[in-house]
Amino acid sequence: MSYKPSKRQQDTYAEQQLAQYLDYSFYGKILEKYDEISWQRIKDRQEQLQGIDGYLTVSGTKYVIDEKAALHYINENIHTFAFEVDSIQRGRLVDGWFINDSAKTTHYLLVWPNATTTDLQQIRYNHFFRTLCFLLPKKSIVDHLNKNGLTKEKLKSDALNFRKKQCAGKIETVESKAAGGYYYLSNDLNERPMNIVINRSVLDNLSVITFRTAFLRG
Repeated sequence: MSYKPSKRQQDTYAEQQLAQYLDYSFYGKILEKYDEISWQRIKDRQEQLQGIDGYLTVSGTKYVIDEKAALHYINENIHTFAFEVDSIQRGRLVDGWFINDSAKTTHYLLVWPNATTTDLQQIRYNHFFRTLCFLLPKKSIVDHLNKNGLTKEKLKSDALNFRKKQCAGKIETVESKAAGGYYYLSNDLNERPMNIVINRSVLDNLSVITFRTAFLRG
């Protein structure tokens, strides 16, 4: 099988551009809307690899924010979000960002973006003009999956089992359907990521802030 090349470099660039947009259109706006809130963007790569894109402090409580965006689905208004369970890195199977115990993340900012271009190699912060953002505690997602039988151990064992069976694409189980989602294994990518995909309506119910941006920055 021929694999598509890794998209991590272009993804990182596009994430940096989106971060500039969010600093104004999301964080800037909630700072105006709510009292006793501050935002600190983290640019150190090592901290980012630990799931820290920034610190949102609310009434003295500091939340560790990891921004995740559906950048490969710009303008498509998809009604799901994918959480990485595992992937192949340098020939080894490693835990994905969602179940990585070393991550410091307390909250995810999930972003469904719209932009004037979908070319992630050329996109700039001022190409984004509208996003849907959910801010939600990581614990809320974990608890929701646990309640439906999808513990970390179950996610890992299911993922390994699907790989052994050489599954590909969308995979449904009793537990994933109960949780409002399904597994998805992308065998056409170098990293062959396995995700647990959750419906947006479920995530909306778990979010503490749902915010729509509508701003084109010049």
